[in-house]
Amino acid sequence: MYSSDNPKQIDRARLERIKEQLLEPLRTEPPTIGSYPRELDLELFRLFGVTDVRIVYREKVVSLGGREVRPPREVWAYEIHGESYCHRNDDGTFDCGYTTFGETRDDGTFVAIPRLVEVPHYTSNIEDAIALKDRILRNLPEDPEARRLIIEEIIDDPCIPRWRAKVIDNSNQAMGEGETYDCAASIVLASVSDLIANNGASFWIKVVDENE
Repeated sequence: MYSSDNPKQIDRARLERIKEQLLEPLRTEPPTIGSYPRELDLELFRLFGVTDVRIVYREKVVSLGGREVRPPREVWAYEIHGESYCHRNDDGTFDCGYTTFGETRDDGTFVAIPRLVEVPHYTSNIEDAIALKDRILRNLPEDPEARRLIIEEIIDDPCIPRWRAKVIDNSNQAMGEGETYDCAASIVLASVSDLIANNGASFWIKVVDENE
């Protein structure tokens, strides 16, 4: 488990490459909207995941009466083998433990079966992008270096609006900024920019140069 005493080290050059990928649609003519490859979401998930998980590829098929009603959809998912639980008893004590996902067969044998959860769509889903920002940057209100997010729509071109995201600290100083045609991607870009520029942006991530 990573922490301030045992931070995860991430190469600065790798973050710079991700930043360039997020900026790429702005450089195309005509501009491309919603064009980020799914592989970029996978890289973000692998890079900022706290634990190592297995990522698998599946095709999601919607069928009715045994016939496909929609074309198969590409799904990238990761395995979850169980979850922790903790509940309070009537006497004030707590029961805590870990439940393994699976099923009990007819003969009473329990077989562990991991659940598949789709990898978040960081570059196209705003909620996923905000969750990523909160995961990698300081966000606790009592933290003097906590980060907050400001999003604004820029309408220079009425046909193709842009989105600007800013990560600010408690003194309202901009620590990271991102501007793209996709709101979610702008949030990710601002968060990555903060990581690159400021050593104290995250309590569990340390950005290093390759020769360090």
